[in-house]
Amino acid sequence: MALIRPAEFDDAARIGRVHVETWRATYRGLLPNDYLDGLSDIRQAAFWSRALDDADRAAGATVAEDEDAGVIGFCDCGPERGGATGGEILAI
Repeated sequence: MALIRPAEFDDAARIGRVHVETWRATYRGLLPNDYLDGLSDIRQAAFWSRALDDADRAAGATVAEDEDAGVIGFCDCGPERGGATGGEILAI
């Protein structure tokens, strides 16, 4: 059973891993293999470390966590980038 909870700074590496794994699985055959193979969970972990270190940005991040497997998914929400009232999903 998965638990949905706010993301924490310590989740950055796990979110980075999920981010890379899902891109590779989803976009294989749609994007060049060299690009997908070059994705780095270390770079993504660094990105998520910076994002989760920003209180405003971290407020919109959630993770799905499995008791045995750990973080298995994430969602990142933020203000609507076009300037309208409301918000948008930035990554899922």
